[in-house]
Amino acid sequence: MTKHLVSVLLGAAAISLTALAGGCAKKPAEEAKPTIGAIPPNSFVQQWRAPLKLNNDVVTELHLRDNNLYAYTRNDVAYQVTRGGGEIQFVAPIKASGGVLRPPVEIKERIVFPTATTMEIYTSAGRFERRFPLDYSTRSPANGIENMLFIGLDYPGGGRIAAIDVARPYANIRWELLTRGGVSAMPAIFQNIVYIGGEDGRVYAVTPDRRPVWPLEGGVFVTSGRIVGDVQIDETGVYVASTDSKVYCLDRNTGKINWQYFGGRPITATPHVTASTVYVTVPGQGLVALDKGKGEFNRTPRWISKDARKFLSEDAKHTYLATRDGKIQAVDRASGKIVFVSQGKGYDLFVSNPKDDMIFAARKDGTVYAIKPVLGPGVVGEIVMNESVKVERVEEAALGG
Repeated sequence: MTKHLVSVLLGAAAISLTALAGGCAKKPAEEAKPTIGAIPPNSFVQQWRAPLKLNNDVVTELHLRDNNLYAYTRNDVAYQVTRGGGEIQFVAPIKASGGVLRPPVEIKERIVFPTATTMEIYTSAGRFERRFPLDYSTRSPANGIENMLFIGLDYPGGGRIAAIDVARPYANIRWELLTRGGVSAMPAIFQNIVYIGGEDGRVYAVTPDRRPVWPLEGGVFVTSGRIVGDVQIDETGVYVASTDSKVYCLDRNTGKINWQYFGGRPITATPHVTASTVYVTVPGQGLVALDKGKGEFNRTPRWISKDARKFLSEDAKHTYLATRDGKIQAVDRASGKIVFVSQGKGYDLFVSNPKDDMIFAARKDGTVYAIKPVLGPGVVGEIVMNESVKVERVEEAALGG
């Protein structure tokens, strides 16, 4: 028995124990007898599978954080699953005011679940701590640093970004920043600076105590459209998509445009940024891959995939995409040509993972998966149905632009 097989079997045992601890979960018939064996190259293998205990409920959202994956259900139940092993850490029934449950925020020793008009605060172990109401409804997902959480709020005649101290027992809002439009994009935080994209077309950059990094009045950068996709940032720039049909890369310190891409249609999707590439979905075109560090000021796509609906992950040679029918597609990172694709029953939900090649997916019936690409021989595990695809017969259908 190889070391890899031992690891796979131990992982399967851990998942089984977790399922027993949480109760029996009904599995799809096709998963009752998993196929374990040698994994051929250009395939996908199940790294782990976590069956959730659902009671007349369905999985509706996946959210990935540094070490955890969160599955939300239609009835506002949040499951925390470990990213590395698929263990279910806790199950939290959230009292979602207004029927709104926004993505979770992990800060210090707490997990915050923002709803329409409340902040539901849990300990990192999944124990409910408290909730506090807000005077105005939330509009955006939240982001946080230390005990501070930053979120867009709706106000009459405009919007505001609020800084909320979740450690305070009362008077939680530390400051608010008035914007000329609503804030529906999640703020980005990098090296203790908060970057906020607004529906007024501006990007605001402030410190956690509200000192401006870029001028607040007049602004260094403003688009002629709304910013509704989440702002993304790394050491190379601030990445913003706008309904003026452009994707912008901004200088972190000055707010000036480093480069831009003209998509030709209003862009509302969140850009996903990896070490070398910016991926963004453009209506009417598909998923566009843009080079981060090289190219003209007016970028042209490295490639465009018409079949893809979501960026999933990447490695040194491949980009992994979700297709419209829920399959996983591996394409050449340089050209966008299809190399191989999963077959069989597709998945209902995916979440993007820009950090490594792991793919996270779920089916609405309550099973969450971590799936790893297999590029060479010698791997043993549970097979995800696949089929190698010859590039010649799919190149024309898969690529555009």
